[in-house]
Amino acid sequence: VDGLLQAIRAAGALNDTLVIVTADHGGHGRTHGTALPEDLTIPWVALGGPVRGGVVLERRIWTYDTAATALFALGLPVPDNWQGRPVVEALRVATPTGR
Repeated sequence: VDGLLQAIRAAGALNDTLVIVTADHGGHGRTHGTALPEDLTIPWVALGGPVRGGVVLERRIWTYDTAATALFALGLPVPDNWQGRPVVEALRVATPTGR
């Protein structure tokens, strides 16, 4: 991630770029897949252009919210049949209507 961020900054594009770092699942030790909070909790970090800095997300974020957030940040509609919802509280953009 550091190399990617350095390249984005070097290109002067951080203000125009949304970077989301996440994982498909949590884990503990050398295992995952249990009902432990360590296995069910994923990291979800966003930075760059549309991100509101310093926001700590209070609601549960699901893996499938990442794609919905990317579409929303690009100004594209999130399909109604998707489970994922944009993490709008992390962004400096208007909330979607009808969602």
